[in-house]
Amino acid sequence: MRIAFWIDPVVGFHVRPIDAAIDRGKVQQMAQEDVNRRLSENGDTTDAVVTCAKGLIVVTPPATFDCRLTAGRKRYRLVVNVQDWKGTVSWRGIPIK
Repeated sequence: MRIAFWIDPVVGFHVRPIDAAIDRGKVQQMAQEDVNRRLSENGDTTDAVVTCAKGLIVVTPPATFDCRLTAGRKRYRLVVNVQDWKGTVSWRGIPIK
């Protein structure tokens, strides 16, 4: 991962990551739980399965990567948005025809 370093004449120096390290397994689990919770709240069958590639991915935000989602016997491309260097993520499903 890359690190940013800069000097502020008033408060001193600052250091922060430029890139975000994302654990795709954790994203997979979070997304699957989120989609199933939303399905349950709508009274639908909680059958969502999210599949992401294994391991870590390092990206420079804002960035996206894809996972697969199946729910209700339909397939979706799950687009995961990495919003900041802290690794804040959100997702949306795009139907696969």
